[in-house]
Amino acid sequence: MSIEGLQETSKSPVTNTGAARQRVSGVVIAYNRVDLIGTCLRALSFVDELLVIDKSSTDGTAELAAQFADRVIVVPWSPVVEETRAFAVATCKHDWIVCMDDDECLSVEAVRFIERELISPRASVYLLPQRHYIMGQHDERA
Repeated sequence: MSIEGLQETSKSPVTNTGAARQRVSGVVIAYNRVDLIGTCLRALSFVDELLVIDKSSTDGTAELAAQFADRVIVVPWSPVVEETRAFAVATCKHDWIVCMDDDECLSVEAVRFIERELISPRASVYLLPQRHYIMGQHDERA
């Protein structure tokens, strides 16, 4: 399907149930990360809407992402992520949005924290601590 020059694929939305909480969208900007995208998207399985913006990957990233995401929108590649992220956020259905890069993964603790905050938010913006791994080794300096 083509929408304003964008190629979009969809899967049926998955609705998460549980305690009353704010609804949340998850956004991942992706480009040629077929080896990592599944792990990234599985960590976002708690969101009510999962959106992947694929920057014209050539390695099957968009096709794999379609197995996890509610929507995959393919846009032309560009070196600037800010414009793509702004488009993704504007496309989300919910006010609460978790933005991630295609090489990031939420820990179990981070998901639990987000779930608690969605039930009783204490802020309007959150920054989660990160652990950086370089060539498989954790690096505190990164």
